[in-house]
Amino acid sequence: MQRYKHNVSLDEVDVFKALIIKQPFAQNFVTPCFKNDNGDVIGNKSIEIRNSNIKYRGDILICSDNIPVFPNLESGVCLGLVTLYDVKKVSELTEEEWDRTRIVKERRKEIKKGFAWLFKNPRRVIEFPIKSSRNFFTLYFSKGIIVEYPTVLKITPDDWRYINKI
Repeated sequence: MQRYKHNVSLDEVDVFKALIIKQPFAQNFVTPCFKNDNGDVIGNKSIEIRNSNIKYRGDILICSDNIPVFPNLESGVCLGLVTLYDVKKVSELTEEEWDRTRIVKERRKEIKKGFAWLFKNPRRVIEFPIKSSRNFFTLYFSKGIIVEYPTVLKITPDDWRYINKI
């Protein structure tokens, strides 16, 4: 369950930096697309344009905004973790980096100032509702609530035989 700073002990909670993004972009952040030359996984959208710079580097919990609501896309929940590894001025973005923002080319010309937050290594988490009206904030959850989806399934030989009978 989501907790609030004023009534928690840090021993009882997991603390996350969180970013609320509108759908369908939030879904694109946590969906892996390719591996770069360094072996890092890059999401369908891996660069977010923001008005402010940020000193924080590390994992950020991507959450979908309550509005707009799209069919088959979750709203108002945490979706996954990504690693914020760099921030640069939008004037320094290459054409390839602009493509990773998912902003249409016609609109890019209008963006003269701001900062590009660069993300990598998207990991889906089991969705859990969140409450916040802020875009970037600290989120407190009871320990163990936010867990990544398993990426590997291990089954015993007996289970494998059972599955093949079905």
